[in-house]
Amino acid sequence: MEVFNDLLQQGDSDENTLNLALSKDTDVVQAFMKGMEEANMLLPKDNFRSNELVNQMVTESINHCGVKKRYNKDHHLEEGVRRTRKTVMMIKEPELNLANEMIDEMMLHGYESCIRDMEKLRISMDNVVENKNRKSGSKAVRADEVDLRALLICCAEELAINNHVRARELLKRIKQHASAAGNATQRIAQCFSKGLEARLVGTESLLWQSLFMAERPSAVEFLKAYNIYFAACCFNKVAVMFTKMTIMQAMVGKNKLHIIDYGMHFGFQWADLLRLLANREGALPEVKITAIGRSKPMSWPAEKIDELGCRLSKCADEFGLPSFKFHAIMKEWEDVCIEDLNTDSNEVLIVSDLLNFSTLMDESMFFDIPSPRDIVLDNIKKMRPDIFIQSILNRSYGSSFLTPFREALFYYMALFDTLDATIPRDNESRLMVEQVVLGHAALNSIACEGVDLVQRPEKYRQWQTRNQRAGLRQLPLKSNIVAVLKDEVKKHHHNDFLICEEGKWLLQGWMGRVLFAHSTWQHASETGDATQRLAHCFTKGLEARLVGTGSLLWQSLIAEPPSAVEFIKAYNLYSAACCYHKVAIIFSKMTIMQSMVGKTRLHIVDYGMCFGFHWVGLLRMLASREGDLPEVTITAIGLPKQKSWPAEQIEETGYRLSKCANEFGLPSFKFHAIMTEWEDASIKDLNKYEDEVLVVNDFFNFSTLMDESIFFDLPSPRDTVLNNIKKMRADVFIQSVMNHSYGSSFLSRFREALFYNMALFDMLDATTPRQNKYRFVLEQWQARSQRAGLRQLPLKSSIVDRRKDEVKKHHHKDFLICKDGKWLLQGWMGRVLFAHSTWLAHFGATEN
Repeated sequence: MEVFNDLLQQGDSDENTLNLALSKDTDVVQAFMKGMEEANMLLPKDNFRSNELVNQMVTESINHCGVKKRYNKDHHLEEGVRRTRKTVMMIKEPELNLANEMIDEMMLHGYESCIRDMEKLRISMDNVVENKNRKSGSKAVRADEVDLRALLICCAEELAINNHVRARELLKRIKQHASAAGNATQRIAQCFSKGLEARLVGTESLLWQSLFMAERPSAVEFLKAYNIYFAACCFNKVAVMFTKMTIMQAMVGKNKLHIIDYGMHFGFQWADLLRLLANREGALPEVKITAIGRSKPMSWPAEKIDELGCRLSKCADEFGLPSFKFHAIMKEWEDVCIEDLNTDSNEVLIVSDLLNFSTLMDESMFFDIPSPRDIVLDNIKKMRPDIFIQSILNRSYGSSFLTPFREALFYYMALFDTLDATIPRDNESRLMVEQVVLGHAALNSIACEGVDLVQRPEKYRQWQTRNQRAGLRQLPLKSNIVAVLKDEVKKHHHNDFLICEEGKWLLQGWMGRVLFAHSTWQHASETGDATQRLAHCFTKGLEARLVGTGSLLWQSLIAEPPSAVEFIKAYNLYSAACCYHKVAIIFSKMTIMQSMVGKTRLHIVDYGMCFGFHWVGLLRMLASREGDLPEVTITAIGLPKQKSWPAEQIEETGYRLSKCANEFGLPSFKFHAIMTEWEDASIKDLNKYEDEVLVVNDFFNFSTLMDESIFFDLPSPRDTVLNNIKKMRADVFIQSVMNHSYGSSFLSRFREALFYNMALFDMLDATTPRQNKYRFVLEQWQARSQRAGLRQLPLKSSIVDRRKDEVKKHHHKDFLICKDGKWLLQGWMGRVLFAHSTWLAHFGATEN
């Protein structure tokens, strides 16, 4: 896990040993490859005790030659350091030899060694259980046993309110019962008491630094600890296998691979992938790895990254991959952008984060600007990777001390319980894992704040929201990969290990508690599938809201509308692809034609007319009907301010409709435009005749009217317009509405808009080619009307039946068209998106 990496960040490396390790071509479990990577970080370095010896001998050399001239002092210092290094290497030679033997065994017989270690652990744990059962009959319950977890939480609570006297008393009790060799609870109390004590005496940062440097294990100790951890636990093994298998599937039929690895150390996890790529059928692929150096506070020297590139290049040569490139970027992660990557358009681009992004600063450190965490994700989106593979620690650290303390306690308690169930308590390597590796990480999370805090983990749902906000789209898990990983865990690990799917996440944990989560992502694309296109639109809105430029962004969008040609082509495409507007228009025309039976005068009041396409067909039908030609008047009421349609455009629409009427043989046609706010338009503006059929039409436009959320103390424009329509005494009020609500809060409005537009985008994806450029250009009324005094009319069954038959014959089978009460409903795959109805002004007995 990540804390193994954190422990071993500094020092030099023995190139020969590392080259030997990398050059072995064996079938090794991927988890052990990562273990060897980190172990080799220790092999050639002088640990803390050796550095003390160097410092002591150098000091003696300086003191001995204190009276010499400067050049003699420098010369003597160099000689002293040279002799010291030689002595240290002689001291460490047996240890290095043993470590190399262990690595050779892991390289040559990695899988078999792993199975053997797991079998040994099973036998050891069976013996432990047998001995425990044998002694259980005579064992009495201790009267002085305490609930250490409760004591730890109580101590943290007292610290949170600065009650140091009580906190010291509780800490004293905890330390009396804590033990590094006891049960899981006693062992975790041993770790957590150090963090609480450091916080209590105010030495958090100093204690963390001193422990980090002073308790570094030797190479052999670390290898043994790492081996026992991987034999006992499946967490990192699953993570690296998930990464490897995902990449291999992405490379099917492809011959160029580019991996962007955030937080690479020695990159051993990629050695087995190179071998697999070299052994696959077909042409040898070109492989490029870009290593992005660790971000602060755990920086990795540039020269070590370059050495890594040389080693992996040699490894690729031995495996038979002649075309391998390695590129290192030593920058803060938030400064790395696509321009640094030298990407190729036909390569498979993979971005990998193996438990590293929790080290990035978040909003708790950056208040007025985007956090490094969000900037990195935004940059990954701009890289447009084929797959972004993310593995995360599933816990949150919170904003106060008490919240992260509880989270850390329950999280590490699960890890310690895991080790207690799978490794005997007297195993020395287990002590190393618990008290040094996990213990240091726990201490840092408890004792440190601000820049000294190494890990700032988030739960997987928080990462999901963060990634989606950045414009990334989560990919579904591959069922075959999940099946292999589940089988691996079931066959070789304890039955209380959790591995399951939740949504599009692969979760790992212990006895129901989720500890790690893995997922794959892509950039949300405007040319991708329906979900990608929708995410591309919604991320713009989220980003604008996040940076406070929502209104400015909206104004800029309506200031740059599509051209008339683009709009008409998009409109034609939409009308051909789906039946929503077509049904609405035919519903209006047929309703009007039935109202005109035996009548010779028609007056249409159209709220929000733009191009007037929908009335051309009606004029043709009226001109072709039997009997006298009717007189037709259309009154167009201009759109409200936020979507205003210029008066000259309305007049131009009227001119075109007059021309159509003349061509169809309707000599008596009048067009009248009213450019006023809709709530101000009344019956006095209409020049209404007593014997005319008055039809009021709303074609999806009334949703632009303000409602009660803006007008508190007086009737809203929405209610005023409906009341005015009632006073017009229309023969028919035809209403078509968009069937979703916007709610009073941002979250409810966002959810409604997301699900509503998702159905529309899915419909377009099923009916329109993705590459069609004009597709890009496109992408609670009943109670209110009744309150205004309007009476809903029943639907004409003949109209409904014809419309259903039209949709069934000419459109996709998933289009919905049905009746509900007196509404004609339309939608997609069961979701109602639009609704149409007809209304009549209804007056009480006392009204005239």
